[in-house]
Amino acid sequence: MVGHAATELLVGAQGETLSRPFFPMVRCHYITIEFDEPGNQWNLGFDNVQLPFLMLGLSGVVLAPAEDTQFSHPNLIEGLFNRVETSRGLVNLEDIWIPAELFPTAPEVGSVFRVGIDLFRWLFAFRDSRISREVLERQSRELHNRIRFSAIETKVFQAWSAAVIESAESREPKNPRLRLVSKRDQR
Repeated sequence: MVGHAATELLVGAQGETLSRPFFPMVRCHYITIEFDEPGNQWNLGFDNVQLPFLMLGLSGVVLAPAEDTQFSHPNLIEGLFNRVETSRGLVNLEDIWIPAELFPTAPEVGSVFRVGIDLFRWLFAFRDSRISREVLERQSRELHNRIRFSAIETKVFQAWSAAVIESAESREPKNPRLRLVSKRDQR
């Protein structure tokens, strides 16, 4: 594992905007992992201590792949999925709404951004209705520089997504009526 302390998390813009002209927001996804079964292969790191313990449930946000500080190749995404799923965990996509004014460039569908953990905490609190819109707007003004476009990860996730879709299209489904059909084949 790379020895780094990640200070940002990855979000992918979905291009969907909340229909509130007075507070425009963009829906974004982030990757989480979840383990429900008890396991004793865990260590909890805090205050410069590594404490082994029995995990009874875990859900967390993925900040970066284990091998690098960012997803610089589609194999890192695939490797994350494989590692989690072979360990009997789940990989999920959760969503969060981000004020449109915070983005350094207009987000397009599939654009990937890195968001500072401090900003994410405020966005998450707003999502869970623990803070008001006014509080989020005030914090957003202070943390407006905690979001940046990630060109490399945008290309990598777009390539990975295209490969996953192509693979799904080429595989025969268990039920032929459920076969994915590309738009060009529908014509």
